[in-house]
Amino acid sequence: MRALTEAETRQRIVEATVELHETFGPAKTTIKAIAERAGVQRATVYNHFPDLQVLFEACNAHYHERHPMPDPTSWVGNASPNERFRVAVRELYRWYEETETMLSLGIRDIDAVLPAAREAFVGYFRHVARSLMTGRRERGRARVRTAASIGHAISFDMALARPGGIAHERRGCRSHGGDGRRGGGISLRVSERRDDGHKHGLCRRSAAEGTHLTRVLKRKLKKIKFRLHLIDGCLAATGLIIEPP
Repeated sequence: MRALTEAETRQRIVEATVELHETFGPAKTTIKAIAERAGVQRATVYNHFPDLQVLFEACNAHYHERHPMPDPTSWVGNASPNERFRVAVRELYRWYEETETMLSLGIRDIDAVLPAAREAFVGYFRHVARSLMTGRRERGRARVRTAASIGHAISFDMALARPGGIAHERRGCRSHGGDGRRGGGISLRVSERRDDGHKHGLCRRSAAEGTHLTRVLKRKLKKIKFRLHLIDGCLAATGLIIEPP
């Protein structure tokens, strides 16, 4: 059996890292686990990737080559803001469905993701949001509401929180043009709705967001429930203390 070339060894390390990230998440992926999955020594991993920044960049490049993020330039040329929004949501939800496992674990372990990679990810969605606000005629409060609606609509977390999940929402956009007239499509015609319809829309979004927030809070509280010094420190400003039972 011939020896692997340097390029092949590097590729195996990158693929092993992607597989572990998609299976266990970035926070639980160790150099030892990467070496074992790639069939190499830990020293070999360090020889090819002297620091985690380089490894993360290679990992992201490899994953996004197989699962490219939607390119905003494909819809920014559309003169109609509403049609541009519909195209963007269809493409984003298709990508969310394709990468749901990796995105879920990556967001769960966001604190373990290196700052540069985290900023690049967040920056992409800022760019998407700006491109979808371009050309919209709303002003004042109406524009703020529309921007907030766009932010909710393109959010991965909000996509998961919607009834039926990502696949259902994407089918709604595809089947009904995404204009919200029938089925599960999304509508951004906030400024053109009657006040009562707008209030109902806000309530539905708030309920979904509240459910997600509850899940996040429960997960975070579970992590600190045995760390009494942290809780005690938070209570210091209130004058309360935790007494052992």
